[in-house]
Amino acid sequence: MQALTNGQVYNPLHRVVVSGDEARYSAILFSHPVDGVAIRALDEAVDGDHPAMYRPFEYGEYAMFCYLPENMTPESMKHAHKLEAFAAVRTTTVLHMPLLR
Repeated sequence: MQALTNGQVYNPLHRVVVSGDEARYSAILFSHPVDGVAIRALDEAVDGDHPAMYRPFEYGEYAMFCYLPENMTPESMKHAHKLEAFAAVRTTTVLHMPLLR
């Protein structure tokens, strides 16, 4: 969603803390785009005031960047924003990307 909305909708880092004696259940929804289809920002999300934040990419490229063992370096494991590390459009502005500790 973050790439499609040009950064307007994003997945925040979060964690669940269980308290009390009641059971807690979670559900996860995974989706996988069709192979060979470029993921890029919607036309409505890009304009003169909001230039494209990410280059178009295929999901398979991104998944390999994130999950292949040879790409799982100690530095990349600390990177909180893998989408920015993989597909961010670089400008003269320096992006602050916090590291997980």
